[in-house]
Amino acid sequence: MAKHYTVVTNTRLKPRRSLLGLNLRKMKPGILITLLASTLLAATQGDTSERQLEAAIYKEEVLGDLSGAIKLYKSIAAPAARNRTAAATALLRMGECQEKLGEREAAILAYKRVAIGFSDQASIRAQARGRLQDLAPRNAQHEGPGFGVGTASFPVSVAAGKHLKYSGYIRTEGVSEGWAGLWWRVDGEPGTAALAFDNMHDRGATGTTPWTLYEIELDIPAGARNINFGVLHAGNGTAWFDTLRVELDRVPYADNTTFDLDFESSSPRGFYTGGKGYKVELDKEVAHTGKQSLRSRLVAGKSGQAPVPTR
Repeated sequence: MAKHYTVVTNTRLKPRRSLLGLNLRKMKPGILITLLASTLLAATQGDTSERQLEAAIYKEEVLGDLSGAIKLYKSIAAPAARNRTAAATALLRMGECQEKLGEREAAILAYKRVAIGFSDQASIRAQARGRLQDLAPRNAQHEGPGFGVGTASFPVSVAAGKHLKYSGYIRTEGVSEGWAGLWWRVDGEPGTAALAFDNMHDRGATGTTPWTLYEIELDIPAGARNINFGVLHAGNGTAWFDTLRVELDRVPYADNTTFDLDFESSSPRGFYTGGKGYKVELDKEVAHTGKQSLRSRLVAGKSGQAPVPTR
């Protein structure tokens, strides 16, 4: 919405110091105009993402241009976005637009980005989770049976075009069906097959085993658009996960501001955890390093088979 400024002039008022303590009446017109322009510019600059968000909402709600709004929402929610509230709002509204256009899979991906990557935006995250729950029954045939999972989103700009080594320790008890493992997925444009994927379905932890190191190595394509990773438990029994590590071109990834790879926080920070029939939570009694680990336990029904997408 355009902002209107009204200037009221009263010639009877005595000269007063207003702008930075300067006497505006005695100031030369050229200097006054420059100062006023600079002040207005500083007042309107602020966070450009908020103005972009207003423009996107206008396109969506007033003009009905859903595709145009989606393009703006995508730019606001770019990985390097500084205004996290605006980014989370943009992703949520982008998902709503995609639903209206019948792009259900793309909408689910947008909502998942909010649920996984914006734990600091509680209200917006709750709305995204609500939309995911509403869409889940209609999407169940694509997602397959339930399995325990911990899912996080990795910054694409950091990993694209590099070689990945993702490792972590896993301990299992009574996993006689299925397996427990690490997983990493790289997606390109919405609606296309995964660019790279590994969930250790052919070499995961089974049976009852002590803490054991597992690794995934992948080349991350330069055309990556979204990266998710984490841990999964597609079987019965119980599995524990701890001491996750990421290396890119042999350089350890040390930024722990987004997610806690050691699970030492009060909650699984940066990870969405859950799964139909599974209870996935922190375990304060069992750990490989530190004082805690992430535990997944089948509590109801039969274990499901985690999907193995073709590339």
